[in-house]
Amino acid sequence: MKKFIIGWMRFKPGTRPEVLAAAAPFMAATRAEKGCLFFEMTPSPIDPDAVLVVECFENPEAHDSHDATTHMATFRVVLGRLLVDTHFEFIFADRVEENGAMFAAPIS
Repeated sequence: MKKFIIGWMRFKPGTRPEVLAAAAPFMAATRAEKGCLFFEMTPSPIDPDAVLVVECFENPEAHDSHDATTHMATFRVVLGRLLVDTHFEFIFADRVEENGAMFAAPIS
């Protein structure tokens, strides 16, 4: 069963260019993973501090493997430093799951 993920990440004001620069090698490595069907991260057209994320894996296990990669761990360091808020949904053929994963505590 394919696992689609869609969501957004909002970053500290003015840091989106830094995030996108750090994301480039992460996205290339993710796209090369066995089981990754697609992975896209693009600037939000309405929020200068946000990116939209859309990804799909062959199955939930492939996504679990992705979460355990070195490149994910490396990118999490950037996210932990710059991320303010997220919202993700996991989409399966038979259901949608809200995902409250936070890579960092929200700033006040």
